[in-house]
Amino acid sequence: LVMASSLTSFFPGNHLLIVPLEQYDSLVSIKDDANVWSEVIQFQKSLRTLYSKENKDVVFMETYFYKSKNNFWQTKFEAIPIPKDQNDAPLYFKQAMLEQAEEFGTHTNRIYSIKN
Repeated sequence: LVMASSLTSFFPGNHLLIVPLEQYDSLVSIKDDANVWSEVIQFQKSLRTLYSKENKDVVFMETYFYKSKNNFWQTKFEAIPIPKDQNDAPLYFKQAMLEQAEEFGTHTNRIYSIKN
C-alpha cells in the first residue's frame, strides 16, 4: 500500500495505491494467486472501514504501470476516497460500461465493491 504522488493524485494525502510486490500485468493474473488476491481484498476492506469512519466511500480502479524500454507491466489498484453524499460513481461506471460494451465487449469482468 503506497500513497499516490501529489502530482498525480485526485486527493493529495488520501489517494492510495495497492500494488502487489510481485509483478502482475492485470487483475486476471492476480486472481490465479489466491494469497495475493486475498491480500488485495483485505486491503480494500480495511480502506472501506477506515474511510467509512470519515463518512467517505472508496472508489477502486485497476490501472497499470508500463515501462516501454523493458516491456514491463505492473497492475495497481487505485483507492480514491469520495464523500458519501457525492457517491454517484457506481452509476457512472455502470453506464460507461454499458455504452462501451460494443467496443470493449470482451472485457466484462467486474468486481462490485458495493452491496447491490
